[in-house]
Amino acid sequence: PRLLVAEDHETNLAVLRAYFHSQNCHVTYAHDGLEAVERALAEPPQLILMDVQMPRMDGLEAIKRLRSNSRTAQIPIVCVTALAMAGDRERCLRAGATDYLCKPIDFRALTATINHLLAGTGSDPRP
Repeated sequence: PRLLVAEDHETNLAVLRAYFHSQNCHVTYAHDGLEAVERALAEPPQLILMDVQMPRMDGLEAIKRLRSNSRTAQIPIVCVTALAMAGDRERCLRAGATDYLCKPIDFRALTATINHLLAGTGSDPRP
């Protein structure tokens, strides 16, 4: 599958790169919300993993912008964030996220979420 990963923390990026490489996924990376929006509009992915706390534009604002554009409005977006306070999941979903996962990333849960969301779009349900 074609994925877009928006993440500004280098260690998290390295872990995600290694994981998706091992799964033979085609992944584009963005280091902040603004770059994520630009990349998604330039080449819409099948699914987006979006960190919430990033520089220049946070993930929630990026999600709102992606949802407001007809080219990206229907792409599944999963918030992947360290935010784990009461109400954080709901805040992500209200912004337009399709699903929500907490860091540290549980790769079984990530894989299950990606498979579930891509199966609903008619896309290849790997990884």
